[in-house]
Amino acid sequence: MKNLFKLLLTLTLISSASFADQCGDEIEMQAQYLLADDLGVSFLEVYNEYQITRTRTQEYQDGIEKYEFLFNTYSGVFKYSVDADVMCDIVDYTVTTL
Repeated sequence: MKNLFKLLLTLTLISSASFADQCGDEIEMQAQYLLADDLGVSFLEVYNEYQITRTRTQEYQDGIEKYEFLFNTYSGVFKYSVDADVMCDIVDYTVTTL
């Protein structure tokens, strides 16, 4: 019984880490769609060929979480600063060319 409890606790801890970043993954995908639209390329090109760095710059405050994405593309490096709501949707973003 004690081993079963340890196993359940371990599985819970492992799965909670993957669920905690699920919203970040959804926001990253939305940012990739935005970049594809802005550059006039396909989503698959962005997803398969461009290097992406994601940084969460602000935890949830007033229902908004902030991220920065750096995209290394054939056209240069782009920084997307995005605001996401509690439903994991991008509600505002700005683009900077580096």
